[in-house]
Amino acid sequence: MKTLRGYFDYEKGLYNACDEPLVFHCHHYASFLLFSLESAREYVDIYPLMHDAAQEISYTQFSKFFTKNPDLTLEEKLEAIADYHAFSGYGKLEFEKVTIDEILVKSPHNFFSVGWLEKFGTKRPDDYPGASLMTTGFLSGIADLIFEKPLGSYQTEQLTCLSKGDDISSFKITPRAIRANLELTPSMGDIAEDGLKVINHPDSNVNYEGILKAFTEMPFDSEADTGLKNAFGVVLSRIYGNYFSAVSYRFLYEMEKVAGEEGVKIAEELLIEAGHVCSSFTLGGIMTSPEWYAMIKPTLETQKDWVHASVACLNALGFGYHEITEFIPNEKLVVRIHNAYESNYFVARYGQSERPIFFLQIGGLAALMNLVYVGKIEEKPSITAEFYDSFYKSKERFKGVQTKSRAHQDAFDEIMVVKA
Repeated sequence: MKTLRGYFDYEKGLYNACDEPLVFHCHHYASFLLFSLESAREYVDIYPLMHDAAQEISYTQFSKFFTKNPDLTLEEKLEAIADYHAFSGYGKLEFEKVTIDEILVKSPHNFFSVGWLEKFGTKRPDDYPGASLMTTGFLSGIADLIFEKPLGSYQTEQLTCLSKGDDISSFKITPRAIRANLELTPSMGDIAEDGLKVINHPDSNVNYEGILKAFTEMPFDSEADTGLKNAFGVVLSRIYGNYFSAVSYRFLYEMEKVAGEEGVKIAEELLIEAGHVCSSFTLGGIMTSPEWYAMIKPTLETQKDWVHASVACLNALGFGYHEITEFIPNEKLVVRIHNAYESNYFVARYGQSERPIFFLQIGGLAALMNLVYVGKIEEKPSITAEFYDSFYKSKERFKGVQTKSRAHQDAFDEIMVVKA
């Protein structure tokens, strides 16, 4: 069977899968981002926005894969699609009916549905039919391709969802009455050719190079029976970086259209908190995991080393390369990032911006300092909602501020973290 895989590009700090950047994200971020966007649905119809972003990506990626493998039969294409969905940690797909007028698909274990259940419990009966917006768009893009139709020809409805109390997540794909005006993704985006190389920091005991190698070479095999990956106390996936970027920026601009500056402020706060949630639970899970205590903890002497080691881990997640340029323990952290996937997407798609656009990292790097200095992660607490609230609502908590941006014509992105 032909399979779509990728590789970690050490020159760029990005994971490349058929020219689409993949990033490690946990169920906390995926679920909280959906929760955040749903909280603003009185302003923006977020469901087609999320569906269409994923449709563009799966179409762009698999069109290249099928071009490289022109002799695949329909059955072989479906096998490759289901294999990739499981490989990425999105869950297993079962194609039950495949015709040009209707495709029926089941997903017994779906990352987005399971993630919502883990994070928030069962969705309300009056909520949107399901939590798997990324999967719906993914399947629509696939349908466009296998029936050799233009991008935007199909749409997918989620019929049942684990997050709604159903026994399985299921989907129906049908032709749109009017083709949607969608566009190909910018693929790897506007990559900075002078990407920073990962080197050990002179003021720390942390082996940056060793951590990068260990984490990028660590096997990431989804469970054979579910197509999900449980690691570091979270449900983990290799998800499309362009998906979260497209959803975030389209949501931001739609909020600006309908509510002006107030809408922008609401959107920015929601997106930054989603990044804070992501980093709190993912890095928190990593820093309390057996792998951390076996490979990394023995080299850490101070809380400052914990911060350095966490930044070293970020370099292995496909987010771009991070370098600490200024650090005053429990007071201030400045991090320079080269080839951040958010900026690569934004600059390629939109060009320049007067606004901050680096929401994930603004929240994420603040969470890192909160974990170490407010949450006392070295005491190995349980990474729970109560633990999160203990520092997110603390008067001693940190906040992030974007100080440089490639979307502002700077050579790199930079985040400064200080006391809130």
